[in-house]
Amino acid sequence: MKNRFFLIIFHICIFIGFSFGQSNFEKKYLFFGHAYDDFSYDQRLAQINIRQYDGIFMGGDILSEASLSKDFLADLDELVDLANPMTMYALGNHDSRNGNWDWVSEFTKRKTYSTHYEDKSVFMVLNTNIVPYDCEMLEDQFYMIKTTCDTISGAQNLFMFMHHNIWDGVPGLSPGWTIAHQNCKYWVANCDSVSAHFYNVVYPMLVEVKERGIEVYCVLGDLGVPGKEKFNEVSSHGIHFLGSGLYHYSPDDDVLIFENHSGEIEFDWHNLDSLTTVNKQRMNLPQN
Repeated sequence: MKNRFFLIIFHICIFIGFSFGQSNFEKKYLFFGHAYDDFSYDQRLAQINIRQYDGIFMGGDILSEASLSKDFLADLDELVDLANPMTMYALGNHDSRNGNWDWVSEFTKRKTYSTHYEDKSVFMVLNTNIVPYDCEMLEDQFYMIKTTCDTISGAQNLFMFMHHNIWDGVPGLSPGWTIAHQNCKYWVANCDSVSAHFYNVVYPMLVEVKERGIEVYCVLGDLGVPGKEKFNEVSSHGIHFLGSGLYHYSPDDDVLIFENHSGEIEFDWHNLDSLTTVNKQRMNLPQN
């Protein structure tokens, strides 16, 4: 009850248009997924001056066994500062399959699903590993989604980060099996019905947000294998569906970079190797 009270207060702030920070600003955010390397992460991420970004968004499967040991999470924390409210960690199956989600929350200082308002944008993280046998948690996450979509008005953008491809059936998108590693078409949003899927329960709420003039970006991280390295499509209602993932040190690996120009969003993919300090030294380029 206490957590829901604070969530309500948070959404009231969004509803009445509270704006934190400067009205004119330039921010840059980094998104990557499927970055695991044995029990750590792709070490190229430690070579790109990752703290230069104003937001670090992780789309899951960042560590192969993230919840197996606190030491693994501590290693990741040194890289990205998990407690920073602009560090988003959408758990993947590799991150979550050993349980111990409370350890993740110890580092992030929030639940495995959350919302945060900054830079004229609302950033929402979903935990798509929650299943109906944990009905209380699933309903709490759905309450967060619904309350955010019902009350958002002071932001210019809504970002929704997740790991799994739960987008099957969204109007205008390619068939679900072509989008990412897995097609989680039977994912359910709440405990009301086994038919409460993303496309018929969550997506209509996002359309209502879009119709209020707020840009919506859904971003997943379960990508990376050859042929499924990234995803970029727009639904029939003008909502952006994006994805990006790494694949075991492939020279073709890209990361997704967002630029926020005082609330106006631009995005593009950039080759990860080209961003590393090692490569910049080789090419005698500035290292930021």
